[in-house]
Amino acid sequence: MKTFATIFLFCIVSLSVKSQEWAPVGATWHYTEEIFMPTTIDKDYIKFESVKDTMYQGMLCRKITKRHDNSCTDRPAVEYMYSQNNKVYFWDEHFNSFQVLYDFSAGQGDSWVILLADMNPADVDSLIVKVDSTNTAIINGVSLKRLYVTYDFRNETISPYTYRGVLIQSLGDMIFMFNYFQEWAFGCDGNFASGLRCYEDTVIGLYETGIAPSCTYVHQLTGIKPEPGSAPRFSLFPNPADQVITIETSIVGPVWYTIADLTGRKVKSGLITGSVIETGNLGPGIYHIFFFQHGERFPEIKKLVIRRHT
Repeated sequence: MKTFATIFLFCIVSLSVKSQEWAPVGATWHYTEEIFMPTTIDKDYIKFESVKDTMYQGMLCRKITKRHDNSCTDRPAVEYMYSQNNKVYFWDEHFNSFQVLYDFSAGQGDSWVILLADMNPADVDSLIVKVDSTNTAIINGVSLKRLYVTYDFRNETISPYTYRGVLIQSLGDMIFMFNYFQEWAFGCDGNFASGLRCYEDTVIGLYETGIAPSCTYVHQLTGIKPEPGSAPRFSLFPNPADQVITIETSIVGPVWYTIADLTGRKVKSGLITGSVIETGNLGPGIYHIFFFQHGERFPEIKKLVIRRHT
């Protein structure tokens, strides 16, 4: 009987340890939220917190709440996630099922697929996550598996669109927990996450990546305020674009622009001349365009998709 009790206790402890593989209760993630451009733009933070264990759709999940979210990812206010065999699953309300978000059992050359909702309900898009290489990250003395991956977005209009990512066990994607976009979001002008600032749980402790002065750093820049009820002052076409874009604006006088990639890195800037901006030197991907006049920034931001025609 004593031996059986010992084995039973060991199994309970083992299950408890296993259940802590992803999002232990109390774990928090802080991400930088980009509203405008680095050093001259507003910054805030997006916070996720694992608040409790709960049964959801027949699975024992972690309930993760949010301070607010990346408006272009089309995720709900609350996430339900669980881990099993080094895979992290999330509930996807679009498909009424759990999907694999991360597979930390994967090795070089392995891949998994995340299904994404399409603007046309009859279609389904996909994100192929391929592992390029793996190694070990030591964070606060804890060894964690790290995956270097390529995300490959596939749909009927913007295909393929690829970008790189770094995934670390327990922390997730180092840009954002859900580092992807649905098809409709390629034209989204909302906020976006540009990197993990901090992660904290009772095992790893507090880990700060150093991309911001603190987990909750906020920077506000005074810019040109829109008049209440005013119409958009900038429009661009075509979008997606290839070699050039045309900017139409109701603003009188010279207007300067800056184009940044999704990490916030400035890739092009200048004075809008003749309403045309050349984009042939930009690589395929998603960018944001910011507009300035007399040293002040307009609050309006435009998302630009560059796609090379073959």
